[in-house]
Amino acid sequence: MLIEEDTTVSMVMERVGIDNLSYFSRIFKKALGESPSEFIAKRGNRIRMS
Repeated sequence: MLIEEDTTVSMVMERVGIDNLSYFSRIFKKALGESPSEFIAKRGNRIRMS
């Protein structure tokens, strides 16, 4: 979902039913080996963090 254009971390969190950014970041990093910000930085500015 995060690689879709104009998708934000908040939108992904809402879609998966998580409302705590700290928790989301923790499980995201555990699953993918990098934080949401690192994931976004590696893929350019097509993705917004808000």
